[in-house]
Amino acid sequence: GGGGGGSGAGNGGAGGGLIQIAAETLTIDGLLDASGEDGLFGSQGGGGGGSGGTIKLSAVTIEGSGKLRADGGDGPGEEFGGGGGGGRIYTDASGSCSILPSTFTVDGGSTGAGAVGGGPGTARSANLAAAGSFAGVVLSSTIVDWTWTTGSGSDDYQVFYASFTAISAILSPATLNYTQPLLLPNTTAAAFVRGTGCAAHAQTSVFVSTTLTRPLDNVGVFEVFSSSLAGIWDAFNATPPHLSATGYRLEASTAANFSGTILSSQSAVLSLNRLYVEGLDANTTYYMRAGALNLGGAANFNPSFSTSTLVGVSPAGTSVLEVFGSSITAGWGAFPAAPRVSSSEGYVLETSTAADFSGDIISSKTANILVSTLSVLSPALTENTTYYLRVGGFNSNGVPGAYTVIGSTITRVDQLPPVLDPTYLVVNLSSITAAWGAIPFEGYRLDASTAPNFTGTVISSSTNQASVSTLTVLSPALDSNTTYYFRVAAFDQGGGLGSFADLGSTSTLSPAPISPIVFETFFTSVTMQWTAVAAAGYTAQASTASNFSGAIRDATVNSPAATSLTIEGLDTGTTYYFRVGGLNHNSVPSFTVDGSTLTNDAPKIWTNTTGDNNWYTDKNWSPAGAPLKSNSVLIDIAAEVFVHVSSPAIAFSSMTLGVGEGTSQVNLLLSTGIGAGQSILINDGAGLTIDSTAHLVLNQNLELKAGSSMTHTANVAASTRAFADWEINGSFILEAGAIVIVSSAGMPSNAGEG
Repeated sequence: GGGGGGSGAGNGGAGGGLIQIAAETLTIDGLLDASGEDGLFGSQGGGGGGSGGTIKLSAVTIEGSGKLRADGGDGPGEEFGGGGGGGRIYTDASGSCSILPSTFTVDGGSTGAGAVGGGPGTARSANLAAAGSFAGVVLSSTIVDWTWTTGSGSDDYQVFYASFTAISAILSPATLNYTQPLLLPNTTAAAFVRGTGCAAHAQTSVFVSTTLTRPLDNVGVFEVFSSSLAGIWDAFNATPPHLSATGYRLEASTAANFSGTILSSQSAVLSLNRLYVEGLDANTTYYMRAGALNLGGAANFNPSFSTSTLVGVSPAGTSVLEVFGSSITAGWGAFPAAPRVSSSEGYVLETSTAADFSGDIISSKTANILVSTLSVLSPALTENTTYYLRVGGFNSNGVPGAYTVIGSTITRVDQLPPVLDPTYLVVNLSSITAAWGAIPFEGYRLDASTAPNFTGTVISSSTNQASVSTLTVLSPALDSNTTYYFRVAAFDQGGGLGSFADLGSTSTLSPAPISPIVFETFFTSVTMQWTAVAAAGYTAQASTASNFSGAIRDATVNSPAATSLTIEGLDTGTTYYFRVGGLNHNSVPSFTVDGSTLTNDAPKIWTNTTGDNNWYTDKNWSPAGAPLKSNSVLIDIAAEVFVHVSSPAIAFSSMTLGVGEGTSQVNLLLSTGIGAGQSILINDGAGLTIDSTAHLVLNQNLELKAGSSMTHTANVAASTRAFADWEINGSFILEAGAIVIVSSAGMPSNAGEG
């Protein structure tokens, strides 16, 4: 390195020399120093420090924990000389290099007032490559995430400002990002990342990022039209820069995540506190977001908000349909369901006594765009009064768009009150009868329609007798299994109808099922079949009373296409009467009676004829043969009946162990499972021993009488499995004096999971 400059008061320091070593293995645990010397002190100005020299190391392996220095010398003195510049360090390990990052310095020499310190030197290595793809990702108005990819040979990383001031602490070689907090909004930051390894460092180029502005305050919707929207916010001041911006941007999209087409408006006028986005579709929900622009033109969007543009079309074909003393009904041509830009989300009908609708407005709304009539009736209109009417479609926010003025009309003087307490009296396949409390006027009219607003075909029945309080709608015949809406009103001598009383809706009966039969008879169930009809579903019922006045067992299916049902829970060997009904939309049945039949009764009684106590020995049963799922089982011989672990799971309809009062010491040892079973009754003196971990299922009940028991045999080895895994779909009954024993059914001594 070059020597430092001298002065009359002191000589400059000598420059550092050259250290060059080539070897197979370089182990450096001491100090290699090629630093420049300090300048000599002088009372009237010292000499400058010498520049650092050069250290060049070449080997297959470079290792050790020593030090490498090529620093510039200091410039001492009362009026200091300049510091020497840092030297050069270069390493090249063709195999491996494990010198620690802290082993080298190439610092410039220091100095004081009146002089300049030396600049840093360089440390390079053939084993070290700079990190790649360095960039600053702006996360917010105060945070930048500096990221990079791995550079070969780095033992650590550190992020610096372009001025060489450290931003981060020293980071591990596995760290590939650093999140820098606490920055000022709308501020530019220039940085690089430096990797260190093999007594050298390598740095990336500088990347410049600008933080976002601070968020806008009080952002919201300012104005809404059919093809444009305006947003509003508090405008920023021009200064200071970190609290200001370069402009504003307002965006609108039909996608909540702004992934679709984005329409926008932008301005660089800081005093502007609103923007309009135009070219929007009518009657469409838009998501909007507003943001201030930073120095780089990037927007810091506030959380989005949504609103809907107004409806862009007006109803056509309007007319006044009905006028009463307290209500008016108007109609129009309904909008198409699609596209939405040519439609609405519903309609509002408004009335006012002022032609310009500046007075009180009474209105009615519907969210059904297929509806083409509405009645204004709440609060009630005033009799004998001129009302002006208008109708408009509203958007998804319920705000009406362009109105169509229908005109004006005068309300009637209502002389006829509604009938009293209307109700349904009789519902049949093709007719329905309603009843009400009569009032003293000319007569009544009963209307039926499949439309709740009676806009479709209306089937009516009327009478001119004021004393009549029932009417039947039957001509033309009503459709079966169809929902109809009903209303009834009195009329005067001139035929003017009073206010309708609404009965709501009900459904005619469905046709009764065709040709029902008992298809299969079991011990506790019967399967019925029929030919399907136009019903919403079916119900099958069984009763021991021919008029079905007693207890009823039933089964229901809600499929119109169903042609069979199984009624369960019947008693064996019992006569039942059966009927099948088609269900209408109100689940009211229309029955066809099928007749009666007797359920099966096939008990299996344990005889133990062979004496081998084996459940699966056919001759041990009367009648012979192991029980099936259709058999009721009775075991009442004092002995232990066993089901071997290698045998199939047992089956039965019901099983009774013992006959009670302890007369038979019966026990069933079950080492398999239950393939099919309804219920088990264990009487006094009888027992059931479970020697299986199978999942045991009963469709009905498990009952242990007083003096009975159910036991699980002890585990012979450590196990965490349940001793008995029961699933009982009916009732589990354990009487006083009955016992369930699970002693030693868990983990053995000194075993378990805690």
